Parts: sequence; structure tokens; C-alpha cells
Amino acid sequence: MTDTKLTRTIAGTATLKIANIHSEDLFYTPLEERFERITRVARRALQVPVAAITLLNDEKQWFKSAAGWGIAELPRAHSVCRITVEENRLTTISNLTDDQRTAQSPIVVSAPRFRAYAGYSGWGPGQLEQEMKTGSWMTLPADPAIVFQKEPGRIWPDMLRSFGASYEIYAEMPVDPNLN
Repeated sequence: MTDTKLTRTIAGTATLKIANIHSEDLFYTPLEERFERITRVARRALQVPVAAITLLNDEKQWFKSAAGWGIAELPRAHSVCRITVEENRLTTISNLTDDQRTAQSPIVVSAPRFRAYAGYSGWGPGQLEQEMKTGSWMTLPADPAIVFQKEPGRIWPDMLRSFGASYEIYAEMPVDPNLN
């Protein structure tokens, strides 16, 4: 399994709903290395042929990044991700050819002939605000000394340590869990 570096701009349309973004500002934007890196890492970590970050609108699925598959967009009706968005939860389909929702999809019956799927869509209206209220997010005031004077690889561990000893274990976790 080889991954290619960012080499061109892909334009398309689609999965904003997954991120609960109701603007098409992200549609048809250039590829960005930060998203490419995520899909390359996911592809390797999960040992799958394709990993993607996509956006959906009412008509299309747009691929912000797709490691292992040279695609820009699909009609929403052909998208397996639409099921994840409609169900608004973790979706796994172990055999796409046996699932009535996907069995006739062009990406299942012809190239690339996908056979299994896992996707997640869990952001809903007001979710971030609720998670902030319940303490699911840790926030600190912005500190220019941390952001601009530290080596980038030290920012995350140092920020975690600032929350106290109970977060020390997270500060020392390796970037690659396989190194643990």
C-alpha cells in the first residue's frame, strides 16, 4: 500500500453535513496537506485500501481527501457515507453487497468494488455547546509563549501537563499507538 503526496488540487462537492457545517465554503477548496496526512495515517493504521474525509450536500459527496482512490466527487445517491449522515452515528457495513441500501451502488458493483465500510457522523446541532457544558472539552486561555515559542511537537504534551498530574499519561503517549 503506497500513499502519494499532495500533488494537485481536486474540486468537487459534498460531506459538510457530517461536520454539521451548513455552508459550502469548504466545497471545491484545494487539497490541504493536513487532511491528506490524516487519510494517509488512517489508511495505514487501519490497513485499508481507501481512507477519506468527505463532505455531503443534498446532491453530492465531495472528497476533501481520499488516500488510495483518485476521486473528487460522487452523486449523493451513490454515496455510502449518506447512510452514516442519515443515521448520525458510527456506521459499519461488513458486506456492502449483502446490504440492501448499498448492494446496487456503482462503487460496490463496479470499480472500485468496495466490500466493507466504516464511517462516523456524530455532530448535531448544539452538540459542541452541550459538550462544553458537561466538561468534555478542556480549554485554556491562549498563551503566546506556548504557541509561538515552543517546538511544535511539545505544545500538546505541555498543554496537557498544565491540567495536572492526572493528565501526565496522555502527555507522554506516542503519536503512533503501535509504538506503545
